[in-house]
Amino acid sequence: MRNWSSSGFTICLLLLTTSDVLPGQAPVADVFDVGTIADIVRVSYEVISGPAGTPRQWRRDSTLYSPTATFIAMSERDGKPVVTTMTADDYRRKNNEDLVKNGLFERELGSRIERFGNVATVRSISEARRTPNGPVDGRYVNYFSLYWDGSRWWITGIGVKAVGVARSLASRLRRCSCRIRKRVGRRVLGRGLLTRFTAGA
Repeated sequence: MRNWSSSGFTICLLLLTTSDVLPGQAPVADVFDVGTIADIVRVSYEVISGPAGTPRQWRRDSTLYSPTATFIAMSERDGKPVVTTMTADDYRRKNNEDLVKNGLFERELGSRIERFGNVATVRSISEARRTPNGPVDGRYVNYFSLYWDGSRWWITGIGVKAVGVARSLASRLRRCSCRIRKRVGRRVLGRGLLTRFTAGA
């Protein structure tokens, strides 16, 4: 999802410590950004996207995440899993220059929401490009963890696994029994457990 290196886009679970906002002075979130699960996930892509030369929306980004969230990106080296952990502040400092210089457009291809009471998880499939109509630079399976505090949603973490551009997401997801499905409405699995499947535009 987000760019953790100069060669591609990746992201994962997120800790909120903003570099431009002092403790106690965090900006207030727009109610339309955090009022629903779908909206807060959508905005998490919007704030990091934009053409080359355009500043990223870091203050808006800082309103989405809980104070204890963390990015954890999974990759592989020599056939073994490698974990990269990064705070939000680290991510912004490391990647702002690259995002502004080269641009990034990341969009959701589809998602699956599971909610139980005030907690939820979202599996969001995304792809990233440097320009709106340019070649795909990366595809990702992003797992969001969220909670509802009574007035808004917060992202407590995002776990990400990059998928090779040439690889079929559908076949990869079938192998792990996780399939993108078109919208089929709501389905209750036991008392209070709600799942919703959606497909991106």
